[in-house]
Formats: sequence, C-alpha cells, structure tokens
Amino acid sequence: MAVTLESNWGKHVTQGQMLGMTDDIIDTYIQYLADERLKAVGMEPLYNVEHPIKWVDSFSQFNDQRTNFFEGNVANYTKGVNLDDL
Repeated sequence: MAVTLESNWGKHVTQGQMLGMTDDIIDTYIQYLADERLKAVGMEPLYNVEHPIKWVDSFSQFNDQRTNFFEGNVANYTKGVNLDDL
C-alpha cells in the first residue's frame, strides 16, 4: 500500500514532464527503495527489482559528510539570505 501511494505521488509530482523519468521508472525506483528498506531491517525483498536510475545516487549523496568537519575540504558552499533583502 505504501509503495503504491509513493509511486502515485511520484507520478503526480513529475506529471510525465521530467526528461528520463517515465511512470515505469518511478514505479521501479520506489519498489527498489522499498526492497532496500526491507533488507536494512533484516526482511526479504518483495519486488526484487534492479536500481533503474543509478545516477540519482550521486545527487542524493552530494551533501553527505564523511570526514571530520574541521579536517575536511569544503565541497559545497551555501550563501545565507537575509529575509529583509527579499
């Protein structure tokens, strides 16, 4: 049920307007994520699908910090915004 709801939400958000993101790819990706979550808690996967869009992983891990903050090199700069300036 949760997988169906999440797939429907993904299709609603993209509305077939994202290049390279078909409804089938969204369904498969949500099923893949569900299988990964099941395996993480020691359960058997339900869908047994392969990751359909592996390039997404590089975006989701962009801001992961794997080093000590004070010893690592800056890889991402964020600019603060003063709401009075808007």
